Amino acid sequence: MALAPDTRAALIAEKVRRGELPAAGKFRLWVGESAGALCQGCAEEIERKELEYEVELPTSALRLHRECYLAWAHPTRASDR
Repeated sequence: MALAPDTRAALIAEKVRRGELPAAGKFRLWVGESAGALCQGCAEEIERKELEYEVELPTSALRLHRECYLAWAHPTRASDR
């Protein structure tokens, strides 16, 4: 997780703009220990024992690092972190 907060926020915003990630809307959220999945926000591994944020959307699901989840769910505040 070497990305600076403003870089991460810009990356997530660009992926949403290009349609690579859905815009945040209504969703369910689960947080738990990762099994080593790739983060769909930054494309880096969510290491085992690290918290993984699983976002269930109406038609898909996302697995994200905490910082990527915050940048995706709260884009206007992401660069303040």
